[in-house]
This record gives sequence, C-alpha cells and structure tokens, in this order.
Amino acid sequence: MMGLSGAVRVDADGDGRFQCAAEYAKRIWRSADGNPLSAIHMASDFDAAVQLQLADLLYQQNRDAFFGEVLSIARRTPVKEAFDAFVDSARASERAVVLPE
Repeated sequence: MMGLSGAVRVDADGDGRFQCAAEYAKRIWRSADGNPLSAIHMASDFDAAVQLQLADLLYQQNRDAFFGEVLSIARRTPVKEAFDAFVDSARASERAVVLPE
C-alpha cells in the first residue's frame, strides 16, 4: 500500500504567502546590502535549506571570494554545516563536468 498527500505549505513568517528557501536567501542578501558577513550572520536564524541557498547565491556572485573570505567567515558561525555541505556538493558537481575534447 502506498499513501500520498498534497504538499503542505507553512507560512512561518506570517506574511500570507509561501516563499521557498531561495526567496528567503535572496531577501537576506538584499537586507545585507551585498555584505557577505552580514548575510551569513542573518542566515544563522534560518534553517539549513535557506543557508544552503545563501551559500549558492554567494558562490554564484564571486566564486573566488566564496572559497576564500566568505567560507572562512561562514565556518566560524552557525551556518558552517550548511556551507560545508554546499562546498561538498559544488566540488562534486565540478568534478562531474565532462569537457569536450
């Protein structure tokens, strides 16, 4: 036997609409005015899904800075576990890319 149910959407912030983790990460980034340190500290109040999305956003903004200063800062905060999981995933993806000969 198999059971299915519809998706459950929780309005955790009470704004009356559903927002995915990526939307929360974008909101954090805008609120931080482009400051990675501020964004990382704000993300500490969110779950791992939002933290992972913020890691991806920061990675896409500037990969060199992400693997340097940003990751160094993140590893000293509560987002460490999520950012490390993102790094593992990003590196695995980079290794999986096959370049044409």
